[in-house]
Amino acid sequence: ICQGRDSFSLTLRKEKNKLKIMKTLTLPRQIFLWQIDKLLLVFTGSVLVPFMFHVIPVYGAQFLGSMWLPIFYAPLIAAILYRPHVALVPALLAPWVNWLLTGHPTLPMAQMLTFELVLFVAITTFFLNFYKHFWGAGLFAYGVTKMVSVTLLAELPVSSIGPALLHARMGLFVLAVIGWLAVDQKKKVTGKT
Repeated sequence: ICQGRDSFSLTLRKEKNKLKIMKTLTLPRQIFLWQIDKLLLVFTGSVLVPFMFHVIPVYGAQFLGSMWLPIFYAPLIAAILYRPHVALVPALLAPWVNWLLTGHPTLPMAQMLTFELVLFVAITTFFLNFYKHFWGAGLFAYGVTKMVSVTLLAELPVSSIGPALLHARMGLFVLAVIGWLAVDQKKKVTGKT
């Protein structure tokens, strides 16, 4: 019993020392921990890539964003390569910044996209905690996200999920390629196969 108390008090002292160190961190160390440079890069990508799709002329009733899914690219890269908040913050803000800059997506769609992006990041991050090098995590997350948003938010029948995924097939292909490249990069950086 004495050994248990001693190890507990030692652990407690170590935790208190860690807290003291955390309180005295310098600004560069905090920037490193928060990955602010990466967060800004991902946020910029989350705004600029969809912006490029919004300025391309569209003929007919096809919307390029729902076909190519450009707003999902940067959060997927961030979810694979960085800490979760680096993907989550742009997921929360990018639809609204795009709406302010271009008027696209529409206001109701910006609300739905924010929900979809946050859910997409959460599912991708959760999935990658168990399967760290699975390149299809983004595809899986998008499929689950689309099922939830179509049935709960849009209140459409379950039968509309298939056509929505079929409509987004080019974007799903791009998400698969991005997932594969990002996982490959992560393997190179970490040295794990």
